[in-house]
Amino acid sequence: MQFDFNLAGVEPAQNNFELLPPGDYAVMVVETNLKPHKEGQMLETVCQIIEGDHVNRKLWWNHVVTHSDPEKEPGCKARFRGFVENLGVNPDTLSESQTLHGIPFIANVRVKPAKDGYNARNEIGYSKAMQRGNATAPVMGAPQTAAASAPPWG
Repeated sequence: MQFDFNLAGVEPAQNNFELLPPGDYAVMVVETNLKPHKEGQMLETVCQIIEGDHVNRKLWWNHVVTHSDPEKEPGCKARFRGFVENLGVNPDTLSESQTLHGIPFIANVRVKPAKDGYNARNEIGYSKAMQRGNATAPVMGAPQTAAASAPPWG
């Protein structure tokens, strides 16, 4: 396919996203994709921040779900099972990734330092269940008000 435009003289777009400060953020999975991994398969989860100063920012979290090394695969599956349980989904009956979409949880975000020519970036270290009902989980960056309204998923 031949292009009918010219990119000569066009400056490349700059990444204007600053790193998120490390801490806990209320997020939910908005997209999932099963992708090949160098040693198996991974489930790419796209998470979106749902509260606070960074609402709508997205984070990518890859879960290796199958591994060619039989000694490593149980650990991969155990980590993924913990994530699924933190969403309140029964991992024993999980059959499709869309089941994970739209369920709020707490993601612990950290900064991975720059290395080997790659810039520093955010990554999710682990997840925690979001408390539902009257109790709410503390969220970094969320506005602190005396009369906070209940989130729509609460």
